[in-house]
This record gives sequence, C-alpha cells and structure tokens, in this order.
Amino acid sequence: MKTSDSNGNSVTIGDRIKILEIDEKITKFLPQKEKAELSEYVGKIFTVTLVNSDGSMVVSAMRRNEDSEEIFGNEIAIFPKGALLS
Repeated sequence: MKTSDSNGNSVTIGDRIKILEIDEKITKFLPQKEKAELSEYVGKIFTVTLVNSDGSMVVSAMRRNEDSEEIFGNEIAIFPKGALLS
C-alpha cells in the first residue's frame, strides 16, 4: 500500500519521512507527559514501517529514559499532512 506526504509525493514502506507534526487524533487523549515525549520526534527522520488503510504512515521510534536508562519504543501513525519524504 502507498500513501503520500504533505507535498503529494508517493510514500511506501521503507521510505524515510521527516515528521512535520503529529496529528491531534493521535495525541488528543494522551497525558501531557506523553504528548511532550512524542513532540520530540517532530523534525526528525524515520523509516515508514507500515501504511494504514486511512493513509497514515507508521514509524517506530526509540527513546532512552534519562532517569532510569531504560529504552522505550513508540509506534506513531503520521498522517500525510504531517510528513515530508526525505
């Protein structure tokens, strides 16, 4: 399956995208701390691992908890308006 980025460029699994924004549909019900953590991914480049039927692109992101040194992973759906093919 394929989708497009904010400029209309075709995006498929394996392509790299720059996250321009994370849609409110994703963050609306999250606690403020999680919203802040996800906002750290804006402006960074990730590989698309899945394209959903709604056209959103799934990327996987890892982050380290500075307090405990634990590593956490997130899968985030990015809608076309929030992505730029890199």
